[in-house]
Amino acid sequence: MATLPKAFLLDDPVFRAHAPSGYHPERPERLWAAEAALKTLEGTVAWQTVSPRPISLEEAARAHDPAFLEALLGQDGEAGFLDPDTYLAARSVDVARRAAGGVTDLVAR
Repeated sequence: MATLPKAFLLDDPVFRAHAPSGYHPERPERLWAAEAALKTLEGTVAWQTVSPRPISLEEAARAHDPAFLEALLGQDGEAGFLDPDTYLAARSVDVARRAAGGVTDLVAR
């Protein structure tokens, strides 16, 4: 019997509650759409939901300048724009850390 291809969906309540002001492509509806699409593939893809962990600062510093990370952490809990394209909601730093930690763990599998 053939093994089904695998897919993973990183999911956490903070992802589903993360709703930036106005329109932004990174929004809860994308997660719901991904989950709905995976459900249509049941039987052809072995998928599972994975709960992510926050990435450590040490891990994040492998890809990002530590000064940038410290500046980002300094805005934790605040809302506003980092730059014209990057909006922060109150939980954005937590969401980003969990997303990065989850991806890091999935790559290590």
